[in-house]
Amino acid sequence: MKKVCEITCVILVLLATVFFSAVAEASDETGSGKSTAVTISGTDHSLAEFNYYFNSWYASFTEENSAYLSYMFDEAKSLKEQEYEDGRTWFDFFTDEALLSMQQILTLADEAGKAGYELSGQKREEITQVRETVAEFAKTLGMEPEAYLAYFYGEGMDEALFEKCLTDARLADGYAEVVRSSIDPAEDEIEAYYRDHVRDYTTARYERFFAKASAMGTVPSKEENAAAKEIAEEIRQQVAGGVSLKEAAQPYADRGRYLSFDDASYIEGSVYGDWLFDTERRDGDLLLVEDANGWYVMVFHGLDEADYLTAHVLDAYFPLDAAAGTMDEQLEASCLEAEAFRDQWVKEGGTHDAFGEMAALQTEKSGTASDLASVTRGQFGKNITKWLFDEQRSEGDCEILYSEDGFHVMYYDGPGEEAWKALTREDLQEQGYQAWFDDLMKKTEVIRHEDVLAHAGGY
Repeated sequence: MKKVCEITCVILVLLATVFFSAVAEASDETGSGKSTAVTISGTDHSLAEFNYYFNSWYASFTEENSAYLSYMFDEAKSLKEQEYEDGRTWFDFFTDEALLSMQQILTLADEAGKAGYELSGQKREEITQVRETVAEFAKTLGMEPEAYLAYFYGEGMDEALFEKCLTDARLADGYAEVVRSSIDPAEDEIEAYYRDHVRDYTTARYERFFAKASAMGTVPSKEENAAAKEIAEEIRQQVAGGVSLKEAAQPYADRGRYLSFDDASYIEGSVYGDWLFDTERRDGDLLLVEDANGWYVMVFHGLDEADYLTAHVLDAYFPLDAAAGTMDEQLEASCLEAEAFRDQWVKEGGTHDAFGEMAALQTEKSGTASDLASVTRGQFGKNITKWLFDEQRSEGDCEILYSEDGFHVMYYDGPGEEAWKALTREDLQEQGYQAWFDDLMKKTEVIRHEDVLAHAGGY
């Protein structure tokens, strides 16, 4: 089941070259933006509203796949004339994906409304910023915002409907997280699941050299395979005699590749996965094993289960604000906010309680939690992780920390539970959420009005 696709590429859509023809210019009644394109759980939704999802899906897809998009389809030609697979066109693909996204988002947004869930101040500010961007972009074209929206999405799209689309996406994402976080698996369930899936929470430290017999995707000849095996065997013997794998592999750098890993995860189906994650394995163990295009020489160094203690942190996060200017200017503004927060905290007494109260207020702006009880090593970037899990870290330490999406002021509140418990709980919460979500989707009824959907994206 696909997860909810968060529609955050609106600005990208607006700034991109308009690929689609103006939907407002459709000649027949079924192409009107006001025509009902889809009915979801008894509520009709116009072609203009559907175009919001269609255009956003198209923009995000082409952006994510820009490096090899030319191998998929020709942007200069009609999507209806280019096959996706099994007789379906690329137009069919984008229509189906956009409709699924629309169904998921609107259904979750509706559930959010029933539950009384409201957006954070940060999310409301995001919506305001997008609307302001639309107004500015429309102005450069000599158009009023509503005229531009109607031109781009179709007759019937106005500022109110556009804001609803922006709001629905954020309500859906926010409420999904509320539901996920509300799932509370019992301790015995966590322990049992971990025991049955311990490999999922274990990483390996090892080195390997791959002696290549032939190019990827080709079948090596007997001679090529024998030559690669001879190289691998020579390297293995040297390592067995006390030479490091890296040193032994150096003379064969043009015949293969040496790699070293500190936190490799288990890969189902790999030729060395079961050997590498065998709990009987010991530091220095060697393996020579054949793969499709060559031979691996493996040196095992150790397994690391997630048995370290998590970190309990109070966090004040200052996300980047696009309105601040360039990326450097955004980072500078975020840093200044973080410094001002820390200075004010010191004035307030520099206590645990004072930080918690101030961080809770910042949560309303950032939309992120301020009290993080079980932070794992993979939760933040390297800079923050290094600080949090420094062996010298002491309860009460406070620091301004850089991250790519904005600065944090963090207060270390001591160690938390074992990481394996936190990670297993998260996985069980995700499974529980997916079961709830799948059941919710089964209860929604979707009626496609094909004669109208045929005009999606201005066709």
